[in-house]
Amino acid sequence: FAFTPPESAVPHFTVDSVMAGPHYAFHLDLMPRVDPGANLAYIDHCFVPLSEAHSQAAEIDGLTPAHLSRRQWQLMSAWMLAHRADEDGFRAVFATVAAYRDHWLELVVDGVPDGVLDGATAEQLAGRDARHRAALFNPDVDPVWAQVDRLLGPEASARIRTSLNTAART
Repeated sequence: FAFTPPESAVPHFTVDSVMAGPHYAFHLDLMPRVDPGANLAYIDHCFVPLSEAHSQAAEIDGLTPAHLSRRQWQLMSAWMLAHRADEDGFRAVFATVAAYRDHWLELVVDGVPDGVLDGATAEQLAGRDARHRAALFNPDVDPVWAQVDRLLGPEASARIRTSLNTAART
């Protein structure tokens, strides 16, 4: 995760990958900072530019959709890529990761214009960000936390979740 400040409208960037035996799993997304269903101009500015890269990724051989709950899908953007991959498919997605990263960096540098925020204030953005992260990193939503508990222990797992919930807030 690359978190932007809580009062920023710039989406957070997220990419992760794991290797399990001969297969990989990854997810890639920009996390919306306002309600996507109520902010079309924000979607057009921050996410529509990712459409071509997203569509191209759908054509990559060796990728299969990840098994996520509907709640997990809902908490991310419609441009999220979450897949299992063979080695060739995983390597082929690197260009997509670069396209998402480069677009995100442009947003970081240029910012998100106030005109696409429908009046959202810094305080509202920060409040939504805290609620969004609390849901996203909730063990009841993401079963990965049970695995982290098992591998690292519940205390370490809780510290990681706290870090993710508070990153870029100080």
